[in-house]
Amino acid sequence: MGWIMSVRRSPLEPLFSVVSLASVLGVTALVGGVFTLGLEFVRGRQPVCVRDLWRDVCFDQPTTMQRALKFLITAPTSFVYVAALLLLLKLLVSARRMGPHTFPVAEEVRGYGLFLLISLPLATLAESVALNVLAPHQPLSFIGGWDFPWWAVFTGLGLLTIARILRTGATMREELEGTV
Repeated sequence: MGWIMSVRRSPLEPLFSVVSLASVLGVTALVGGVFTLGLEFVRGRQPVCVRDLWRDVCFDQPTTMQRALKFLITAPTSFVYVAALLLLLKLLVSARRMGPHTFPVAEEVRGYGLFLLISLPLATLAESVALNVLAPHQPLSFIGGWDFPWWAVFTGLGLLTIARILRTGATMREELEGTV
């Protein structure tokens, strides 16, 4: 029974395993998707069809610009999601190696929060603008079609708060080590 208690599991282990697997799958899917889109872009024979909020728009003989806009309608958030997974994996590796109450980990949490707070809203805005340019409906109609990621904003703000808490913990840890 004593040997069971001596085995120490990392408190990050369930999340670390899931994020590791999701990162591998995400990178694989992203590379496959970019390869497929690259082939479609080079061939250029397939029609480009998009659906905005009001209608379907198809171009039977798409120009290079129309194909590029089609790519911009889906690619930015895919890249941001995979980058977010990789940054989270990097953060978990650092926290596992150094411990959560250290200044470098607090800075990584802060950086991850800023990344989510800024990158995902910008990516979804870029996709909405690209859709509006490809299939214009009304001036500024991209605002109505913008799928704003509120979850990313609240998560980013939460991570900024947690980074402050970790920074305070790191300061207390240093002070405690200095007094012992």
